[in-house]
Amino acid sequence: MISNTNGNCRIRIPYLNIDASVAVRVYNDTPYRINSNIIMTTAGIQKKAILVSCDVSVSIYGMSYANVVTEGYLGIPHSGLGCRYIVSSFSSTDMSEFGFVATSNNTFVSILLRFQSHSLVYNGQTYRSGETLNLVISEHETFLLYHSSDLSGTIISSTKPISVFSGCSLSFMNNEYSNHMTEMILPHKHLGRHYIVPVLYNSQCNFRVYADSPLNFTVMQGNISQTEIKHLTTGQFIEVTNYKPTTIRSTTGILVQLYCDTNGPSYDSVMVTLPAIQHFKASYKFVAVSDFPPGYQPNSYYITVIIQTNAIDGLQFDGVSSLSFIQASSIGMSGQSYSILIKDISKGLHTITQVNNVPFGLIINGKTKHQGYAYPAGFLFNSGV
Repeated sequence: MISNTNGNCRIRIPYLNIDASVAVRVYNDTPYRINSNIIMTTAGIQKKAILVSCDVSVSIYGMSYANVVTEGYLGIPHSGLGCRYIVSSFSSTDMSEFGFVATSNNTFVSILLRFQSHSLVYNGQTYRSGETLNLVISEHETFLLYHSSDLSGTIISSTKPISVFSGCSLSFMNNEYSNHMTEMILPHKHLGRHYIVPVLYNSQCNFRVYADSPLNFTVMQGNISQTEIKHLTTGQFIEVTNYKPTTIRSTTGILVQLYCDTNGPSYDSVMVTLPAIQHFKASYKFVAVSDFPPGYQPNSYYITVIIQTNAIDGLQFDGVSSLSFIQASSIGMSGQSYSILIKDISKGLHTITQVNNVPFGLIINGKTKHQGYAYPAGFLFNSGV
């Protein structure tokens, strides 16, 4: 947890009988370790919610580790939650999965299932792709569902706001190493239309475009004039592999996920939710997390900045101007030149600001042999969250 103001947070985990008060301070990030018994491993409804309420505004990054896998995601606050989501997972050799947490009693949830093969059995009933699973959950109850086939494209609708997570327990991309993938998913109301898709440092990346309603979008790779027009219906997605920096313009909101694996056989893959241009902010305070147990700690950390080219000189990192970058590329979109900049950084707490309040996107990436995580530093929503 990090904040721009000193304050206190209350952490409640009813399943573990925890009700704790934790201080957050301006000049430090505040870690809070949670017993692994809270991990959802059984399909169905349980009460494994983690509830955090603070008297100041905070950013929360969720981190997990097990054996030789790590993962991280950006927490979405209660005010940013919604009632319609599309599941983003990945083709894997292990279970594709998603889960959600109810914020109110008597929440009716409808799950329009999508998967590639086989049937799915839940609570003694068999479901096929395209069929709907309905259930009712109460405040702070959790639900988990998993399947051996990719659940990407599943549509989750609810009568009251819920928080949704999805990913896969283990996924292999381009080498013999696997990694856990999890993201806290953006709801329909916060999906963006215009994206600049980067390639993370020293990585081979895929990206997927997910549609929770019918739409058209255009894709342009690199600075070539040729564009492709794509059409997706509800629950469909398209995957682009081994791409160059790309622009995407859609007629309505889409979810874009990156899946990246470092070039060579030494690093794990990561999954990260890509911020749309509409999500960009002019200032971020973030942490490059390193406080995993010995043997799990990433030792290389990078930021990927997506910014209007004419605004680069106004960037300040930890109060310092005239920044150096280990990699830079540019791409045009709607008559505007954007740059994708990559900088290696140290572990710990950092700030990056555009002094003229020009918004930009920011992705954090930490990795070492057998380990890796990536997450967006933050989102600007319509409500200003």
